[in-house]
Amino acid sequence: VGTRAIAYRPEGIMNIRRTFPQARLITVVDSITPSGALTGNTCVDDTIIAYLRDGTIPTRRAGNVADVECAKPADPDPSASGKSSNSEAQLP
Repeated sequence: VGTRAIAYRPEGIMNIRRTFPQARLITVVDSITPSGALTGNTCVDDTIIAYLRDGTIPTRRAGNVADVECAKPADPDPSASGKSSNSEAQLP
C-alpha cells in the first residue's frame, strides 16, 4: 500500500479517513497551513520517518478524529526578518 500526502479542508479529510479505513491521519492542531510534512515539526516528521524507515504506523483511533495530533510550531518572528548582522557586508 502506498502513501499519499493530501491537503484538504477538515471535513474533506474526515471523509477520506472514513473512506480508507487503513489510512492514518496526522494533524497539526490550530495550524493554518494544509501541508506540514517534513518541515521541521518533529511530531509530524518523526511519525512519517518511522513509517518510511520500517513501516511503523500509528494506532488508528476510534471515531472521526486524527490518529496523531501534533502541536503547532511557534510562529516565526516577523521582526527578525530582514535584519542583517554586524558581520555582513553593508552596501553603500
